[in-house]
Amino acid sequence: GRGHSTLGPLIDGLGRPYDILALKPAFKCYPCCYETHRGLDAILHIVSNQEIDPNAVEAVICGMPERVAKSLIHTNPVTGLEAKFSMEYAVVAAILDKRVGLQSFTDEMVGRPSVRALLARVQRNLRPGSDNAEEPTIVTVKLKDGREFSNSVAFPKGNPAVPLTRSELEAKYCDCAREALSEEDVQRSLEMLSNLEELEDIRTLTSILGKKRG
Repeated sequence: GRGHSTLGPLIDGLGRPYDILALKPAFKCYPCCYETHRGLDAILHIVSNQEIDPNAVEAVICGMPERVAKSLIHTNPVTGLEAKFSMEYAVVAAILDKRVGLQSFTDEMVGRPSVRALLARVQRNLRPGSDNAEEPTIVTVKLKDGREFSNSVAFPKGNPAVPLTRSELEAKYCDCAREALSEEDVQRSLEMLSNLEELEDIRTLTSILGKKRG
């Protein structure tokens, strides 16, 4: 009506912190389909706490909701791109290498005989559909001697509920930066980024980031 101002709510909000500042950031921990991340956290927890000989593995069972499997369309990937959408490759790479990074998703890495052999022992156990985004992925490793190791993950690393530690963030940066920079420049740039407020001239950093590895 007459005299009504639409600026009232805006003016009332001045001086209050924006909601966006209160949001916790999410980071994608692994360079592959997000639906593999719960499974990756689960298997990496197992292999970091148990000595798993790939040759002693009888089966790896990945229990996950049907909706998750719809994105993971490759059960027997043969290229790096296909492997990014494969729960099977994700857990196999984790067992063999004890880590998963950018270098895990090359055609050469996917084509390793050890990968091909272990892929054949990975199975999916799909659960009926659910709208619960927090439904866990459960990975179970069965060994030929009868031992079993299992782990369940609902919130993958990088989720606001499980934020990455500083060392994990730095490791992710280095993994990415090594694709373009020399090891020396990776470490120099990381040190500068870690002390950005003390950097006298930002061009010192941008000159490094603009380099090509050679």
